[in-house]
Amino acid sequence: MVQPRTTIAVVPREVYSITPAMLETLLRNTPEPRRIVLVDGGSPRTVRRRLERLARERDFTFVHRDAVMTSNEARNQAMRHVDTEYVCFLDNDTFVDPGWLDGLERCADETGASLVCAAVLWGRRQRWEVHYAGGRCRIVTDGDTRCLDEHNTHMHRPVSALAELTRSRTEYVEHHCLLARVDVLRQIGPFDEALVAAREHSTLSLQVTALGGEIWLEPSVVVRYPWPKRNRPADYRFYLPRWSDEWAERSFRHFNETWRLTDLTIDDIFREGHRERRLEQEHLQENGRWAWARAITRRGRRGLDRILTPLAVKACDRRRDRTGPPRVLHTASWDA
Repeated sequence: MVQPRTTIAVVPREVYSITPAMLETLLRNTPEPRRIVLVDGGSPRTVRRRLERLARERDFTFVHRDAVMTSNEARNQAMRHVDTEYVCFLDNDTFVDPGWLDGLERCADETGASLVCAAVLWGRRQRWEVHYAGGRCRIVTDGDTRCLDEHNTHMHRPVSALAELTRSRTEYVEHHCLLARVDVLRQIGPFDEALVAAREHSTLSLQVTALGGEIWLEPSVVVRYPWPKRNRPADYRFYLPRWSDEWAERSFRHFNETWRLTDLTIDDIFREGHRERRLEQEHLQENGRWAWARAITRRGRRGLDRILTPLAVKACDRRRDRTGPPRVLHTASWDA
């Protein structure tokens, strides 16, 4: 039997409840033979049991920790189970279509890329738009000033804009669906776990570029990231810390020190983005008959956010400090 060239690593992004549906779609749209490693941290018992049952029935490795795991922590755990040529990191809320993996592998083979990114849509029901389709990420120096120059070029453009794009090099990656050469990741070293909620993608972009690797966008492969979420109560144990100011500031501070940045103004843009996520605000024009209702709802959410998010962060940090390391709840037949 031909062995898979890619190990698919499914890692947590911001919620728990969507993971089973995401996995069902992944399994349906990824033909066998396949290798999947699912890493999960802190999911409710009902979700965890369903994932464990799926792992047994569909033969994938399931790694679990009883506390929230950040995305980079989960990626490092997944890499322990990877011995293929490629690894593809998929967020646990990213939905793929048939042929997705073949398209990414083909791009890597034909270009020699170190990283290959799919185009990402975000939205819900019939209202989707571009979330990611390449961009710019570099450190710019001007005398004694060092700053991050990063721009997600096509964000918020209509889906039809993807028809204008062709396979091309890019500087900027997103982790929603990212194929990587394993030997390149081994050269870089483990993912930086001090980046708990921001700048993970920026760091990888800069590291691969510094190594002389190429990053390519494959717009023929399109994945979907549902937003806004239909969060369940248990999801907020993860969602609020993930998008909190506290976790973002830890990441910003570590990234800025690592890359010796002196101009930190770009952080303000991302602070606002994190706040929008916590308040679960859609990118919509504020007009129409329900604009006033949305404005009132936002004011109420801001008030709750000032109280609930710091409490959620403290509870999450306390549980992470007290909980033991991840453990393998099911090992796939291919996972030696």
